[in-house]
Amino acid sequence: MKKIFLSGLAALLCATALTASVSAHKDFKSWGDVPKTATKITLDGKLDEVYNEGLIVNVNLADDGKTGTATGKAYFVWADDGLYCAVEVKDPDICAIDESKNAWEQDGIEITYDWANDGSTRHKWMIHYDGTVVKAGDATVEAIEAKATKTADSYIIETKAALPDGVKTGSGIGINILIDDMTDDNSVRTIVRSAQSAGAGENDVANFDYISLSDKEVGNETAPAAADTDTAAAPATADLSVIAALLAAASGAVVVSKKRR
Repeated sequence: MKKIFLSGLAALLCATALTASVSAHKDFKSWGDVPKTATKITLDGKLDEVYNEGLIVNVNLADDGKTGTATGKAYFVWADDGLYCAVEVKDPDICAIDESKNAWEQDGIEITYDWANDGSTRHKWMIHYDGTVVKAGDATVEAIEAKATKTADSYIIETKAALPDGVKTGSGIGINILIDDMTDDNSVRTIVRSAQSAGAGENDVANFDYISLSDKEVGNETAPAAADTDTAAAPATADLSVIAALLAAASGAVVVSKKRR
């Protein structure tokens, strides 16, 4: 009886520990699973094909009723070298960067990760449409790489954030993302959020929703370059030429030997 009681108590303690280890954000929502990319991503401010197989989140809710018109989509995949997020923004009124203004008063995006997913850390980066990175909270500029490309009415900001120790397959990460949309010659700022971010301010880490790093793989390993295939095929072509020449020589030798007889 004592053994049964102890076994039951151990099982209860294990279950409690497992429940406690799940994010403190368990009362909030998961945005979904972020797949792992088998395709190596080149950080260049462009949308690699593999992003279309990742977690995709619309960023299109202006939450303050102002005049912003920007909308966007955020794409997430991860790899051993980091968490990739590319944000594609449609903005018909992209204002020139004004260095006299605050970092959040520029056209661009803000990404905040809580790597512990328990409301204890705020790793926030404000990234302008030209790729300039400004850090806030617990973040460092060195912990993220960003590249950007721009057209007359859109821009893409592609980022790779280094994964801290302990963040791995199955980890939950607190997340908030928004677009800073400046209009009227940089005088009016509209915050454009995803529906998933609407329940928490960008600095309200304790109320962030979260994403999870999945073991599902997307994309493919890099295929061999076409030049390598052509190079490998060349000797085979040469071999056929040599064989043809040898056959012709052999035929000639037969004819000569017949004449000599």
